[in-house]
Amino acid sequence: MRIIATPRGRLIAAFTVSLLWAAMALWAVPSLIRSAYAGESLAVLNRLIQGQANTPVEAYLEDWQQFAWNVTWIVVVLAALAVTITFLARRMRELNRSERHRSIAFQWHDVLVLAIWTGIVAGLAEAVNGIVRHRIQHLPTGEVVSAELFWLVPLAASTTFLALGLLLIAIDKLLPARFKVLRIAPPLFAGLAVYSLFRALGVGLANIAVIVLASGVAVVTMRAFVKYPGSIRWMIRRTTPWMIGGLIAWAIIIPLWRRAVESRIIAALPDAAPDAPNVLIIIWDTARALNLSLYGYERETTPELERLAARGAAFERAFSTSSWSLPSHASIFTGRYPPEMSVGRQIPLNDRHPTLAEALARRGYATGGFTANLFYGSSDYGIARGFSWYDARPAINLTVIAHTWWLSRTSVQDLRNKFGRRGHMLRRRAHHVNGALLDWTSRHSDRPFFAVVNHFDAHEPYLPPEPFNLAFSTTQPRYWFTDEEPFLSAEVLSQLKDAYDSSIRYLDHELSRLLQTLEESGELENTLIILTSDHGEEFGEHGVEHFGHARSAYAVSLLVPLVVVYPPGISADVRVRDPVSIRDIPATVMDVLGAADSHPFPGTSLARYANGKVTDDERAEPRLSTVARHPWGDENSRWPAARSDLFSIVAGDLHYIVHGKDEELLYDLSADVFEQRNLADSAEVAPTLARMRFVLDSMVRSEDGSRRVRAVR
Repeated sequence: MRIIATPRGRLIAAFTVSLLWAAMALWAVPSLIRSAYAGESLAVLNRLIQGQANTPVEAYLEDWQQFAWNVTWIVVVLAALAVTITFLARRMRELNRSERHRSIAFQWHDVLVLAIWTGIVAGLAEAVNGIVRHRIQHLPTGEVVSAELFWLVPLAASTTFLALGLLLIAIDKLLPARFKVLRIAPPLFAGLAVYSLFRALGVGLANIAVIVLASGVAVVTMRAFVKYPGSIRWMIRRTTPWMIGGLIAWAIIIPLWRRAVESRIIAALPDAAPDAPNVLIIIWDTARALNLSLYGYERETTPELERLAARGAAFERAFSTSSWSLPSHASIFTGRYPPEMSVGRQIPLNDRHPTLAEALARRGYATGGFTANLFYGSSDYGIARGFSWYDARPAINLTVIAHTWWLSRTSVQDLRNKFGRRGHMLRRRAHHVNGALLDWTSRHSDRPFFAVVNHFDAHEPYLPPEPFNLAFSTTQPRYWFTDEEPFLSAEVLSQLKDAYDSSIRYLDHELSRLLQTLEESGELENTLIILTSDHGEEFGEHGVEHFGHARSAYAVSLLVPLVVVYPPGISADVRVRDPVSIRDIPATVMDVLGAADSHPFPGTSLARYANGKVTDDERAEPRLSTVARHPWGDENSRWPAARSDLFSIVAGDLHYIVHGKDEELLYDLSADVFEQRNLADSAEVAPTLARMRFVLDSMVRSEDGSRRVRAVR
């Protein structure tokens, strides 16, 4: 005990405990989980893990990994707080020896300085947490995950504390001097900062535990300010200007640094081929083909897209490779199906396969990515590889600033919900993303460009700007849903579809504006345009409990728009009914550029379909889609993907789906596009099911060659 009481002893003890924890977290417990899963460990543990027939062992390992990370993160934060408090106490004792520091009282203007100082410190702590959670754990941290966090979060926190400080000053002026209201400012600020930080950590602590922890810090802070008022005032006044200056410098340097990096990349590119066409891929996130008038929908949702399609080819049965964003985008960029890539909800795309941006950069193209999906569209998920310029940042405004700090974000959201303005506060509108694209293309007029634009307006909450919000209803329809609602009535689903259609109508309007601007600049004539979506959306077609995406492999979640326009190389006014996949896009681009035989992308060029050159073998190729099991799902969940992995192949008119265990579905898309009649129940299709099982099993294999789909009986 005497050894541990010394500083050196405490250091050795902390190091030893850290090694033991690391060994347990990284080796001992995972090994025990694997042995229990296999029924080889203690009987009591074997009984705890009984899911080997339904749940892969990786699910248990992921749960432990998340728990271990949470414990580690809590300990690190608590240790940092303890070290900080110890250091400050020691420094305060040193400063307090001076009579000058001890005699200075805490005054009203000190409250304002303290508010700024606390906001900066609290904001930086949450910014670090957000970056760590997103870049290392790949977990949700809010909708801003760029480097701007390091000045946006301190600004939001400081503004909140300043408002609170002004309120305390006003109360202090109104009440008699004996109440000494200003004395509660330090503990109040410290308690709120700690409470916000630990809620933002998202490590599973109960709210009451966070309140107790924050209260303890507040008490310690109060004692420090009572004991060392002058010393703390001196320290805060000395450090605050430097902190403010650092944040201002960061806000200025970040955009300049990005421009400098891009300039260096562009300067190193080879010369492009003469008259090389521009390539523009537009992704309408969450826009399903079944709600586009281009494909016969009764509402006029896409008049501009219809005009664009008349100049090229429209594909009536284009399938996404998944029913959620990240794997679908990865397929668009690499030409690979999800099982071929290391990509998942907490797994970014790795560099095993080349991307289309990398291939075109080697051909001298300026490459730019512009996304309104600020989470899965961020560069931390690997899909920015190969782009010399990648823009996944929101337009900076008061809403965005308030959204970055946990406490202000929660407060504003509660107010919005109370007054009926539900849903996400951040919406990077299509016109903003298009503006960023056009600004970028104007800077690179000396080179052909490859640009990918993601528009997020058709994603829930479906709330386009006026007047488009009332495009298909006389009053504002409901435009949001939450996972807390187990069922949505038919009336609410109808309203959601009204809002959804209005969002698509807004996207179509912005498409018109974008094409007009490109035409006026002379870029449109020599630009290959591909418009598609990453996945569709469900609105109760399989029961009122079914809505949204990422949770099934039905056609409503996979059928997406696909239009390819390039008059010099694509036939005009063509309709293609053969099933195709969005993973064919990279091969299409390289084919149009004249590199059909010298590119690394699998798939079939869509230009071959449009120009009538596709072979029978290419036409008969089955199209694969997969949806990974939700890590938080269980056997009783209402969503198919909450219970198991989902697998889907489309061959001709038939759509075959396997719900991971012993459930299989078969639909005829030519007669039943909304898939209301499961043909797999009929004995007549037994040979067809056997063939589909064989095809699916051959397409979906693990990297070691093992089977990924269970045999269906």
